[in-house]
Amino acid sequence: MDDLIDDELFLQVEEHLKCSEQSWLLGAGISFDAKLPLMYPLTNKVQKDIKASHKKLYDDIITPLFEELPEQCHIEHVLSHLGDYAALAERNKEKKTVIRGGGS
Repeated sequence: MDDLIDDELFLQVEEHLKCSEQSWLLGAGISFDAKLPLMYPLTNKVQKDIKASHKKLYDDIITPLFEELPEQCHIEHVLSHLGDYAALAERNKEKKTVIRGGGS
């Protein structure tokens, strides 16, 4: 009896997965069980990696960018801020913008 219920549940799940129109709602922290870093550790790792491999980029863009943002910002804030700069540059006749007087 339990096998029939399990088989029926499996078939229902399989049919839902085949559906072309589906949405997945995953909560914050879902990546933690997959051993992926959360926002602040990921932010620190990205900063460290960029500083180690691209020092000039780090000094010219990343440091000034973090100086503009609140101390408790994380990678999502940084990416949103960069997206804002990209939008500003796109609208600018020179197609560029300046982060805190450095980089372009």
